[in-house]
Amino acid sequence: MLQNLFIKNYALIKELNLNIDGQLTTITGETGAGKSILLGAIGLILGQRADNSAIADQTEKCVIEATFDIHKLNLLPLFEEFEIDYQELTIIRREILPNGKSRSFINDTPANLSQLKQIGSHLIEIHTQNTGLLVTDPTEQLHLVDGYGNYPETLKKYKLAFKSHQEFSSKLNRLLENQKSYIKEKAFIQFQFDELNDFNLIENEEISLDENIKLLTQASGIISALATAQKGIIDNDQSILDQLTFIKNQLKPIIGAHQSIQELFSRIESSIIELKDIGLEAENIAEKIDNNPANLELSNDRLAKLQNLFRKHQVETAIDLIELKNSFENQLVESQNIDDEISSVKKQLESSRLQVIQIGKEITQLRITASKKIAEEAKGILVNLAIPHAAIEFKIATNENNIGPDGIDHVDILFSANLGKSPQPLANVASGGEISRLNFTFRSLIAKNKNLPTLIYDEADTGISGDVASKMGSMMRQLGQFHQVISITHLPQVAAAGQNQWLVYKSISDNKTLSSVKKLNLEDRIQVLAQMLSGFNPSDSALSNARELISQY
Repeated sequence: MLQNLFIKNYALIKELNLNIDGQLTTITGETGAGKSILLGAIGLILGQRADNSAIADQTEKCVIEATFDIHKLNLLPLFEEFEIDYQELTIIRREILPNGKSRSFINDTPANLSQLKQIGSHLIEIHTQNTGLLVTDPTEQLHLVDGYGNYPETLKKYKLAFKSHQEFSSKLNRLLENQKSYIKEKAFIQFQFDELNDFNLIENEEISLDENIKLLTQASGIISALATAQKGIIDNDQSILDQLTFIKNQLKPIIGAHQSIQELFSRIESSIIELKDIGLEAENIAEKIDNNPANLELSNDRLAKLQNLFRKHQVETAIDLIELKNSFENQLVESQNIDDEISSVKKQLESSRLQVIQIGKEITQLRITASKKIAEEAKGILVNLAIPHAAIEFKIATNENNIGPDGIDHVDILFSANLGKSPQPLANVASGGEISRLNFTFRSLIAKNKNLPTLIYDEADTGISGDVASKMGSMMRQLGQFHQVISITHLPQVAAAGQNQWLVYKSISDNKTLSSVKKLNLEDRIQVLAQMLSGFNPSDSALSNARELISQY
């Protein structure tokens, strides 16, 4: 139940703090006095998008805060899901800053608009003049039957199955699109893969080729230099090795004379061993060097082709080309596997479709049962709203090939207000006043089956008057026994039905027009109702009539 509404710096409201009672509260006021401003503020609490143009004073922020008693609504799981502190007296606050930014809080925990909408949907239901769509729009008609039938678990099961079906459908569409792309690109991908695969790429090959080409280019000179080195060290009468051997032999007899001579002798011996190894290594290197011009030409050709591949694929190394080749290979494998995956997803899609249809058929039967009951109950209520011969039928057509988020059914409401006249599509035959009464009737029936504490009717009595208005006021008052009901009305008969009545009015302060709300005492109510009956200066008969209206309740 909505216990308190605080509004500051919103539209024509400077500051307003309303304590709200249970049962039926009626709100009256001249056209343009600001009744719609209250609804706009409540809409923000329920998650509607904010607009900084609604800020009255652009130098200050706008604050709207509502306090709800939710201890009977079983909302703890939802609060836990959103990681919001649960309190039986829950406070929802919206702040709109002058720069256009908006902030939302639930029990001082930051919340997003989606969370406000989901929690708010359990707190308040607003019925405006536009909710006549309930009886003219097929989707709303489905929701009407479902709301009355009250089978949320089956609907939830259907929505989960439908979501799964949609996911398989989306996945299949993606696969089919990918298949088209693969078919279109497969030949080109295959060509690129074959080109790279046939090239037999080697990691870092560009480096080894470059080194090999440098070596082959200088092969003759290198072989000659190595031969000279080898001869100078070993194969020469005056070779370095022979000279060191001679020196070693000269020192050998005196190595015992002093430690330093022994060390010098050892170093010469080590040098001789090292020089032998160097000479042999120079010989081995020279033997391994390829001095074949044909091989140089092959290496140059290989490097040129490799560099062409670099430029073609916009890469820099052989490793990059290998990775690219692997990528092409993966795409080819994927294109080969996609047919199997498409076949598998088609089977899953069909299985999910059958599941959706099965649950949809369960809902169809529930809807047929619910629609018969609501039609009968609505006719009983419409008798009291001056449509004594109302005939109502819910035509439910099922189409398994037309799966939708609300099921496999299409609902049409057929209506006749006149005895002997067969029911026709409601939108074609109902007058504005009849639609208002039907809308109110259906909404009231739904409300009885919903655990919703607060109902707000915004001029739901449009198009009616007189005795019908009195009966609608009585029905709202009865509905107030089960829910907190707030009715914005221009009809004195409905306004008088409330246990409480507020007046929305305008005033001038500091050359600014402001909207205010005050709770009326008995004498104030009589005066306001009399003005609604006869004008600004009500006659004694109008005042008497106003007293009589209030006394009826």
